[in-house]
Amino acid sequence: MKFKRLQNVAMSISYITHPMMMPLWATICVVLANPYIFASSNPIAVYWMLASVFINFIAFPALAILLMLRLKLVTTVQMTEGIERVLPFIATGLFYVWGYVVVKNMDGVPIWMSKPLLGACIALFVAFFINIFTKISIHCVGMAGFVTVLILINSVSTYSLLPFICLAVVLMGIVGSARYILHAHTISQIMFGYVIGVLSQVIAFSI
Repeated sequence: MKFKRLQNVAMSISYITHPMMMPLWATICVVLANPYIFASSNPIAVYWMLASVFINFIAFPALAILLMLRLKLVTTVQMTEGIERVLPFIATGLFYVWGYVVVKNMDGVPIWMSKPLLGACIALFVAFFINIFTKISIHCVGMAGFVTVLILINSVSTYSLLPFICLAVVLMGIVGSARYILHAHTISQIMFGYVIGVLSQVIAFSI
């Protein structure tokens, strides 16, 4: 009974920290880290940017996956089998790339603010390639990428992000534990996810 409750908690954590949410949370953190950057250029740009991220990184991919469920191209939202992830990966990747291009070319939005989205694109396509051979924890890819974004933008933030970074690191560990408790991934798949998440954002910010 206790283990069942623990699994229910782990499932709730997995839903709350769904990978598709991470680009939006990262973009919000980028904006909050330096909220005055839009004041002198284009105050409305931040709202267009957040709306675009929500539409292209969450709404459209979610609709595509629901459509695949309806057409029985995938059996569950969890997509426990690697082969089931192929079509969702492709559809989501197309929306991610388009979303990144839109934000990158928005008037009044600094180029560096689109870097977390580029990192999400890189992570997604790397995960897609790895998924051909073995499973990888996309939840851990997303959380590790989110933590890395916080670390990388700390230098341009108007205040220290250290408390939030520490909290995000703890949450990253909780998410990995939740995926393990649910038997969704092995420890190696979880750790591999962390590595891919970190490297994808480091590469994106280096380009």
